[in-house]
Amino acid sequence: MPTMHTILETGAEADIDTRPAGLVAIVSAWIAKRAQLRRTRADLLDLSDHQLRDIGLTPQQAVREALLPWWR
Repeated sequence: MPTMHTILETGAEADIDTRPAGLVAIVSAWIAKRAQLRRTRADLLDLSDHQLRDIGLTPQQAVREALLPWWR
């Protein structure tokens, strides 16, 4: 069976468990991933210019990334 990552991130056609518990697991994993992404993006705003340079971002790029909508 395909991994949750394959289903959620690639949009690949897959043999998905369509029982309610399976759908709940898929939706829960997607929500958890989006929440983690939101927190990670918000954390970018707390980094210093030096720390941002270390990860290859400018302050402007960090702000742009942090302001992306939660679904992107």
